[in-house]
Amino acid sequence: MFDAFARQTAQGIEAWTVEDGGRIRHRDPATGTWAFQTTPSQVRDTLHRVFFLSNSQTGWAVGQNGWVLKTTNGGSTWSVQTRVDLGNATAPNYEELYDVHFLNAQEGWLVGKKSLWFTDNGGANWATLPVWDPIHSLEFSFGHEVEAYAIDVVERANGARLGLITLQPGIVIRSYIPDPTTSDLNYHWQVVWDIHSLCPNCGTSGSVLQGCECDLCLDPNNIWFEPWDVEIGSDTQNKLAVLVGGTGSVCGSVFASTDDGATWHKEWHECTCTVTGCQSCQNLPAYNDDSSDPFDLNRHQWFRTLYGVGLFEDNSGVAVGYNGQFVIRNPTTGVWNDRSVFSVAVPTTPGAVVFPMIGADALTISSTSSFAIATGEGGYLRESVDGGNTWTDKAVGEPNRIKDVCFVDDIHGWHVGQFSRICKTSDGGVSWTEQSPQSKASAGSLQAITFASAGLRGVTVGDKYIPQGSLTTQPRIRYTDDGATAPWKEDVTITGDPSFIDGKGLNEVDWAGNTHFWAVGDGGLILNSRDGGQKWSLYVPTSPTNFDEFTLHGVSFLDTTTGIIVGSGPDPATGAEVGAVFQYQNIGGSLTFTPLALPSGVSISELRDVDIGNGAAWAVGDKLVGGVRQGVVVTSVLSGGVFGSFVEITNPPTEFPICTAGEDLGAPVLSEVEVAPNTGDIWVGGMCGRVWVRSVAGVWTEVKSQTDAHISGMSFVGVGSSAAGYLAGMRQSQTQQCIVRVQ
Repeated sequence: MFDAFARQTAQGIEAWTVEDGGRIRHRDPATGTWAFQTTPSQVRDTLHRVFFLSNSQTGWAVGQNGWVLKTTNGGSTWSVQTRVDLGNATAPNYEELYDVHFLNAQEGWLVGKKSLWFTDNGGANWATLPVWDPIHSLEFSFGHEVEAYAIDVVERANGARLGLITLQPGIVIRSYIPDPTTSDLNYHWQVVWDIHSLCPNCGTSGSVLQGCECDLCLDPNNIWFEPWDVEIGSDTQNKLAVLVGGTGSVCGSVFASTDDGATWHKEWHECTCTVTGCQSCQNLPAYNDDSSDPFDLNRHQWFRTLYGVGLFEDNSGVAVGYNGQFVIRNPTTGVWNDRSVFSVAVPTTPGAVVFPMIGADALTISSTSSFAIATGEGGYLRESVDGGNTWTDKAVGEPNRIKDVCFVDDIHGWHVGQFSRICKTSDGGVSWTEQSPQSKASAGSLQAITFASAGLRGVTVGDKYIPQGSLTTQPRIRYTDDGATAPWKEDVTITGDPSFIDGKGLNEVDWAGNTHFWAVGDGGLILNSRDGGQKWSLYVPTSPTNFDEFTLHGVSFLDTTTGIIVGSGPDPATGAEVGAVFQYQNIGGSLTFTPLALPSGVSISELRDVDIGNGAAWAVGDKLVGGVRQGVVVTSVLSGGVFGSFVEITNPPTEFPICTAGEDLGAPVLSEVEVAPNTGDIWVGGMCGRVWVRSVAGVWTEVKSQTDAHISGMSFVGVGSSAAGYLAGMRQSQTQQCIVRVQ
């Protein structure tokens, strides 16, 4: 979650958040419950900011790829108002928009990485605004090192207007119009402050900048201060504006202005200063972490980079940032008190907030009552009713990377992932309970999970480890014959050449029927169990002879005798990595393992997953078109009990493009495929949370999956005549792990 906006209504506190996947969440003012609103299906990128007019149902949201969304009914319906395009001779060049602010129903601003925009007709039309740099007597220009992050604009009772915008590498621009009848706010933006003006004698006694802040002075061309948010207070008698940001991720700063942004001074964390309101935190238990205590929660002793700030009417405030930092402002001293709940323990300590917190908003309800909201990566949504001293979780994402998901019906499911963690749900994914054995930092990841149809017998597989008393590694395998409550068993034996198994992990597992399971992995590793997962046999094909050079990503079995395995390996002619597909058969004890042909003329670089259903095998992966990656879908029809050559599905959409916005863009374009039960629809998913479904009639439709985390697992179950799917989403950056439901 990237931003929050709250306001008071006659029914209570109403609020919105904007998130990845083009999601917008709404807080019902009467009940306090949160629910997703419907946003345009084509908007799947991260939204950075949301803004609503006071006492109005009109609001805007902006984000990646130039999206500007608008609603006039409180978010019951959102529509695309425009896409900001910076212009390019050959292709669109959509701006990354960081903030939006409206002064009234007509006048509004957009702040983007490379531009500043203004509208005077409610967003029907936008025009770029110039910025004057009086220090150098020239027009200020955006560029690689100059990016705008945040804006706030206020109009006071006397008609005076004040606007502030913050920019990397540490700049504030201002427009101040004391009398709007004599001049126009929108064309008088000027540079008023640059953090580099504080660099002389950095770090010496009396210098404003201290410690890690001096890095930006040592290398101003490559190390920048990023002022992520700015807020203008509502107290006109005791004027205050605050900006928050940082250098890197763990070096944060707060600056404040009491003269409408003309000058700025530093404000301090309570543990790092000697002014009134500060204290020595060295010996305070709340500020000292105990790494040996897995349940230890501690506050931070200095500002991490702060990403969001909100001010109450009395000039107290809340700010949030990296490592789950929460700080609150003392309005008398201007010192910020830490209220973080952080832990260095891995896996994450229950109750700890470790992901970056991004958005913050503060709302004064009365002289004795307040409301604050904070949002962050990792799915965090928190509320406070005491000025930010304590917080209640309203939503918390998965803190550990999710690798796969498996549901056996519409309410019972499991997910596995980082630290060999296994979690179960009995309410359709609303809540999850970790199953035994408990996750451990040294345990590696579980990569895949599958269950027999009854939902009792299951197997999960993953990374390599060294069994006790062994000198070689083997892949981790756990199994259960009572997936509901019993601990997962680890007394697994693997028979076969230890030298072929050593150093290899497993990537996928599938139930073949009865008590048979198959698992595949790195270095051509293929294992088969016929007793429900305790005993496994190594299967090494005799051809090709270099099978240990293949990486196997997907496996699906029609029954105990016939299955398809996909992955990648060396092209016999060129040695380049190419997609590969094999068919296994056991007919009356006669074993065959046969490579199947992929479509000629298609440069398939890898296949990542396969599923058999409705009389065909379907596989997905990546192909190269003109040197650019695209997703690819291939299929083979079952005929006479065997599969033949695979053909590419080229009917619309004719391509599955690579993502151009998001994180970890090296992920596979298509990574998952499932044949939905009952309907026979083909579902495929991949990078940036994108999902498509192909009906039995051959019609493709893209489905909004409500996330832009890369799809790492997919599971479909029958629901009446339709099907519901559960998707596991994961980013390598570990800022977004999720389970989402599509139907």
